[in-house]
Amino acid sequence: MGHTPNMGCYNYILTGLIPASIGNLSKLTNLFAQNAQLEGAIPASLGKPTNLVSLDLSMNHLNGSIPREILKLPLVSNVLSLSYNSLSGPLLPEVGSLGNINNLVLSGNQLSGEVPDSIGKCTVLQGLWLDDNLFEGTIPQSLNSLKGLSTLNLSMNRLYGSIPDGIGSINNLQELYLAHNNLSGQIPIVLENLTSLSELDLSFNNLNGEVPKEGIFKNLANMSITGNNDLCAVNLLIYKKLKQKQRSPFPPSIAEEQYDQISYHSLARGTDEFSEANLLGKGSFGAVYKCTFQDEGIIAAVKVFNLQISGSSRSFVAECQEFKGLVFEFMPNGSLNGWLHPESDTPAQTNTLSLEQRLDIAVDIVDALNYLHNHCEPPIVHCDLKPSNILLAEDMSARVGDFGICRIHPERASKTLQNSNSTTGIRGSIGNVAPDSLDLHKFSEDALPDRIWEIADATMWLHTDIHHNDRRSRIENCLVSVIALGISCSKKQIRERTPMQDAATEMHDIRDSYLKFVSSVCVEHREEQRSAVICRNSE
Repeated sequence: MGHTPNMGCYNYILTGLIPASIGNLSKLTNLFAQNAQLEGAIPASLGKPTNLVSLDLSMNHLNGSIPREILKLPLVSNVLSLSYNSLSGPLLPEVGSLGNINNLVLSGNQLSGEVPDSIGKCTVLQGLWLDDNLFEGTIPQSLNSLKGLSTLNLSMNRLYGSIPDGIGSINNLQELYLAHNNLSGQIPIVLENLTSLSELDLSFNNLNGEVPKEGIFKNLANMSITGNNDLCAVNLLIYKKLKQKQRSPFPPSIAEEQYDQISYHSLARGTDEFSEANLLGKGSFGAVYKCTFQDEGIIAAVKVFNLQISGSSRSFVAECQEFKGLVFEFMPNGSLNGWLHPESDTPAQTNTLSLEQRLDIAVDIVDALNYLHNHCEPPIVHCDLKPSNILLAEDMSARVGDFGICRIHPERASKTLQNSNSTTGIRGSIGNVAPDSLDLHKFSEDALPDRIWEIADATMWLHTDIHHNDRRSRIENCLVSVIALGISCSKKQIRERTPMQDAATEMHDIRDSYLKFVSSVCVEHREEQRSAVICRNSE
């Protein structure tokens, strides 16, 4: 075994301790033993094979400290990975002896103490992963010596102090993760200069001040700064660019969205200083204003949280600290509730919804819920779905809004939702809460199928002739299918409900089948008119 150049034991169940005799493998150059069920301490003798180029002991059950002998291996250049074990103690200053290392991966341990300043001596380092440990102290200034560093991950530690300006000089940096620490101070404006930076996560720290505007900060799709309550909200306000309407079964993912940053002054000017004339509505979390961006010719909706403006003499910084809001696409047709319960006592085609429109809206809603439950990471349960929280765009397409009391579930929670029996904690508006809280849908079950016309909204028939027998029969089948689907999604036991993905597919089929019938009727009607014209002309 002394002449073994490579040893690969990854994903093999070896169990037990790493023998001290492994140090006798003098010709060993690569040792890969990740996920091999190894346990106990890493023997110091592992520092004897001086020809070792790659060492990967990740995803085992190793404990104890990192032997200083390993940190002195002279030729380790490809990777040194001890990640996802139970290693503890400090990262010794000898780590600076790894002058040829490209990737140092120590994630997911219990390493503590300060990140040694000597890390800056690893001058050819390309990837440094120290995340998910117990490191304390400040981020070492010496990191600016790592000119070839492309990935730096220090997330989920106990680091404090400011973000060093020197990180802004690492021109090759592509990914920077500093989330879930206790970092404070302002975000260094020099980070704007990192033209290669494609991923930035500074979330859940104690950062404050104004957010830079250029570079990575222009594209919020690849950046997270949430959880920093003292950051200036001027640059947290975002407006989704209006794109050409595209029919898609799911909303675009966050990574596909592009956002612009909007200044407080632009919002104040667009709302006429948040005047009552532009107030669209108020809720428990704030107020919504209509905002017109004259230069772009765009109208948006601005949701302002706890807005307090006491006069123009207040400094911009003070306004920035107190102002929190979000900018959304403007919904000129209001809420679904306004169309189902119009203010006018005289229903007409102009203030009511046709069956076709209702089917389209239902499809949009189930698509949104399917996305939230099954395609969003982490999954989200809205908890307050009701007509007043369904907003209608200019083309009457629907958006699900107001996530004020939603529940964000941990990863894989969507797989367990269908098996849950829990009915603990009623959430939502009375009359719109989940059926496991209040049974308000039983009358629908009792109405199917014979009394379907009794529970259908009669204003639909302002748009449709229901006296033709064939059409009446098709409409009745459509209504029964929709109500039956609603009932199947409203069972008391969550595990008995139709999964949202299946519900979305079924709702599409119901809508498409009815629209196909309507289209055929229209074609038939046009043919009848054409034949009548031909007959008259022949006379």
